[in-house]
Amino acid sequence: MTPQPQPLAFDALAGFADDDALAAFAAFRDWARAIAAETPPLRAAKTPSPRLMQVAQAACGASIADNGAARRFFVDTSARGASSPTPPTAPPSSPAITSPSSTPR
Repeated sequence: MTPQPQPLAFDALAGFADDDALAAFAAFRDWARAIAAETPPLRAAKTPSPRLMQVAQAACGASIADNGAARRFFVDTSARGASSPTPPTAPPSSPAITSPSSTPR
């Protein structure tokens, strides 16, 4: 029998506590802002899932200034994914993010 992939929380990953979470968050937020601005992708890719789009919208509205806050963002949003279908909301000043496949051109 082939083993099935199982969800794994960020804080359960070896080395996660030592990573530069602030740099990782900054890169993720840059991607989220590009999606919000409907920037054409650099290469073909799979359309992001609705859940990833919800997390991206939350990243656009988050005030993250240090490694601890960035780490909590990743841990909290990954934990919320399985248990809460309600998307996190961003403040009104944040750009709305929609899936590229659902955005009218």
